[in-house]
Amino acid sequence: MAGFNTKEQVGAEGYVTIRHFRGNIEDGNLVSEETRKNLVVTSGKVYIAKHLMSAFNAGAPDDLTTIALGSGTTAPSLSDISLQSQLDSAPFASTPVLSGNTITFTANFPPGVATGAVSEAGILTGGPIPTLFNRVVFPVKNKSPNDSFQIVWAITIV
Repeated sequence: MAGFNTKEQVGAEGYVTIRHFRGNIEDGNLVSEETRKNLVVTSGKVYIAKHLMSAFNAGAPDDLTTIALGSGTTAPSLSDISLQSQLDSAPFASTPVLSGNTITFTANFPPGVATGAVSEAGILTGGPIPTLFNRVVFPVKNKSPNDSFQIVWAITIV
C-alpha cells in the first residue's frame, strides 16, 4: 500500500499494587500501599504467544494461577524464569477481571504466609513446573507473622 508507513507494536505492561496491612486484610490497619511497574519477562511473552496459538490448536499452556512473593533484590531481567528467592505463593483470591485490554489479578497473603523481608513478586502458571510471567522488585517491606499483604496486578496489552 503506497504511503502506508506505520509500524505497529504489540506488547504487555503491568502495574502491581502492594498493600501491607497490620492484621487481617478485612479489618487490619493499612500500613503502606505502593504501585510499581513490572517487567513481562521472555517466558511471559512466550506464554501470551502460546495462548494466541491455542485459539487455533488444542492444548493451551498452563493457566496463570498464583502470585508469589520473595526476598530477591536483583533487578528484573527478560531472562528471569523464577523469583530470585521465593518465600511463598498464593492462588488468585477471585477470578481475574477483564476490562477492555486489561486483566487484573488479586492474591491475598494472610498472617503467617510469606513472612520476612519481602522485596519481589511475580505471577506464575500452575502445573508441575511453574512458569514466571512477570517480575517486579521493590524496597523491602517487612511482613511480620501478624501482617497481611494484598497484591493487585493489572496487565495491559498495548
